[in-house]
Amino acid sequence: MWIFVQRLSIFLATVIAGDQIVSRLLDGGAIHPDKVYSAADVAGILNIEEAVVRQLIKKGDLKARKVEKNYMILGKNIKDFLNE
Repeated sequence: MWIFVQRLSIFLATVIAGDQIVSRLLDGGAIHPDKVYSAADVAGILNIEEAVVRQLIKKGDLKARKVEKNYMILGKNIKDFLNE
């Protein structure tokens, strides 16, 4: 049962991230404060490597939540980071 829950959460995180990439492409790439972005999304937005995004999160410069093995970053936190 636990494996099913883990796999379902990974699947949902992947679907959400994919949906957000498509919606970002359709709305011109604007960062929306209420959307959730993956570390890969943030790396693409900031034009940096995903490893650098993870370092920023670990140092506390960029606020994020870890879901399974993936970091999820709120758009508001990206904007706050850019405004620092």
